[in-house]
Amino acid sequence: MTRAFTPPDTLSKDDIRTIADVRRDIWTNAFWGLGVGSLSGAAAHGLGQLAQTRGIVRGLNRNTAFLSVLGGGALGSFLMATAAGKNQVHNLHPIFEVGKKEIPPPRDGTPYQRALQAAQENYFDAGKQRQQQQERDVVSTARQQAVVSSAYADDDFNIHKRRLNRVMRRKTLQSTFERGGLSDSHGGSWVEDERSGRH
Repeated sequence: MTRAFTPPDTLSKDDIRTIADVRRDIWTNAFWGLGVGSLSGAAAHGLGQLAQTRGIVRGLNRNTAFLSVLGGGALGSFLMATAAGKNQVHNLHPIFEVGKKEIPPPRDGTPYQRALQAAQENYFDAGKQRQQQQERDVVSTARQQAVVSSAYADDDFNIHKRRLNRVMRRKTLQSTFERGGLSDSHGGSWVEDERSGRH
C-alpha cells in the first residue's frame, strides 16, 4: 500500500483532503494534456502531409504520424501536469509545516557558524603573518644592501679582482680548446685517449 492510504497521524482530515485534491488536479490535467497534445500532434502531422503534397516537405509516413501523436501527447501531458502542480503548490505550504519541530540554535552557533568563525580567524591570522613576513623581508633586504655596498666600497680592490677573474677564465677556456674543444660528452676527453696518451 502507498502512503496515500495511510497518512501520518499529525495530518488533520482537511490536510489529507487538500493533498488528495492537489494530486487529483495534477493527474486530471496530465490526462487532459495527453489528449490535447495527441490531437495537436495529429493535426501537425496532417498539416505536414498537406505541405508534402505541395512539395514543401518530404518523408512523412505512418511512422512519423505515430511519432507525432505520441510525442505531442507526452509533451502535452508533461506541460499541463507541471503547470497544475505549480499552480496548486501554494495549498500545500501549510501542510509542509505540520509536525515541524523548532530546534533552538546552540549557544556557540551552528556548525556552519563555527566553521565560518574559524575560517575568518585563520584568514586574519594569515594576513598578520604575511605582513610580518613582508616586514622581515624589508629588514633583510636592507641588511643585504648594506653588506653589498660595504663590499663595493673599495673600487680599486674590486677592479683588480675582476681583472684577475677574467684572466683565469681565459686561461681555462684556452686549455679546454687545446685539449680538444668543448664537448657535451665526458668534458671532451675519452677514457681510451687518456690510456693511450692521445689528446
